[in-house]
Amino acid sequence: MKKIMFGIAWCVNIAAVSMFHSACASTPAALFQGYDSIVGDTRFTAVSGTHADSGASSIVEYHMYTDADSLRRNLGISQSASASFGPFGGGDEKASFYDSLQTTKYSVSIVIHATHILSTETATNATFESGITPDSFLNFKPHIQQLKSFFSSYGDSYVSAITRGGEYIAVYTFHTETSNEQKQLAASISGHATFGVITGSADIQAMLNSAAQSVHSDVTFLQKIFGINNPTYPTPDKAIDFALSFPSKQLDGPTVLSYETSGYEHVPHAGDLSEIVANRKYFVGDIGTPGVSGKLSQLQQLQTQIHRILGTYQFYGAPSDSKLSTADAQVGADINALNSQIRQFESSPTDSFNSPKLPSLDLGSPGLSFKTTDGQACGGPGGAPFEDVPVDTAIYRRTRLAAVQVNAGNWIDHVALTYETDGVAGAPQVHGGNTGSTLNPLRILPGQFLSRVDLHCVPSGQEAFVKQINFVIGADGRSTGGGGLAEIHGSPMTWTPPPGSVILGFKGRSGVYLDQLQPVFITFGPATWQ
Repeated sequence: MKKIMFGIAWCVNIAAVSMFHSACASTPAALFQGYDSIVGDTRFTAVSGTHADSGASSIVEYHMYTDADSLRRNLGISQSASASFGPFGGGDEKASFYDSLQTTKYSVSIVIHATHILSTETATNATFESGITPDSFLNFKPHIQQLKSFFSSYGDSYVSAITRGGEYIAVYTFHTETSNEQKQLAASISGHATFGVITGSADIQAMLNSAAQSVHSDVTFLQKIFGINNPTYPTPDKAIDFALSFPSKQLDGPTVLSYETSGYEHVPHAGDLSEIVANRKYFVGDIGTPGVSGKLSQLQQLQTQIHRILGTYQFYGAPSDSKLSTADAQVGADINALNSQIRQFESSPTDSFNSPKLPSLDLGSPGLSFKTTDGQACGGPGGAPFEDVPVDTAIYRRTRLAAVQVNAGNWIDHVALTYETDGVAGAPQVHGGNTGSTLNPLRILPGQFLSRVDLHCVPSGQEAFVKQINFVIGADGRSTGGGGLAEIHGSPMTWTPPPGSVILGFKGRSGVYLDQLQPVFITFGPATWQ
């Protein structure tokens, strides 16, 4: 008996498979319904029987996962070979939610999971309906043709248990880059958490908040509610409280939370289904054997990591990485090779299959490669220090300078620097006082970066400030800036990013005025592999 947990809904056209069944997959709606384990697709019903019912229950728990298979099982994603990433995958809310997590080989996921079960039905005494068995189905055909005809109409399994209710899922995903980072983070979190059933909220929520704020990696928080129509979602700091209250909420749209399937070979008078059973194991896997589904999962994670890095390089205009691009093409070819076998199986389910060579699984996992360099400081030692951009996380979250506003008189009174992170602008980082004249703001468009900053600086004495400044965008020549009489006091200075680099942000010192400013350059190199 195989626990599927949740079906994947999609529509496919398998014209060559069957004249009986137009495959538009959906979550099983009833016990004994036919099921195709390879693509996670419902079929017509071939068996019937009795069933046992169990009552309502609920549980609220949280767990940490460092591998995709365990995470998918916890979220209740189908383990079929095509679920989510195969040729017939996509369309289901839960599968889409899993895809949006964008996990990679070295991600760490903390899942808060509240489940409110209304009922579970379990099939018993399954028998084939009158006139329907694999051996008797269209018995004028040879054995292989019988199996093909039977499979295309009824699949390889039937739904043996089905659970209905509602659930709340919230996931913190820590996108660590290397095995060591993953292990260190998992060990650190485990040292402050006792995973399992949640009974109280304060300590757990505080731990989650602290972990999300302190780690040197990109962190995302996503959540999903099933069984309640038009739900109101909590803020991340209230996720535990919401999960604890979920079992008491009214489910106005209960849904199928999970289901189990059993192969037809376990039904009396099934006949010889050895070819179908062998292919199910090949595609879906078995205990200790990942199958095609496991390999597709690995390839999907590798592809996600490659695309994260390529996307970051493109975002910052970094030089191309030929090895990474070649690896991306190879991963795509390997996925296509496995998808081709899934398509072949759907057309000819009794064929024998051998695992194709998948060179990309031998490549290892890529990591983003970059270094930061502080430019020469302009100004003096007064005021308090500031640093706008936390480099460890800024690159992974694609932080960029989006706007500059300067106030100036006899010197630079203040600069207001606005940064965007993941496409969302934050509050301006204001360095200096409120005096001086407000100059025209400089909007920096997506894909643009500062090409030059011209300054006059006074490094010591009573006027050890930034005297003049001018920010320039090379793409269209726009600029903003101003300041005092630099020809009387101050030394000229120009910041220009080195080849292959951009100005990520600024650090410096400020008080009543802008005492000091210093650029932070980011330079990218080819991805590292491990």
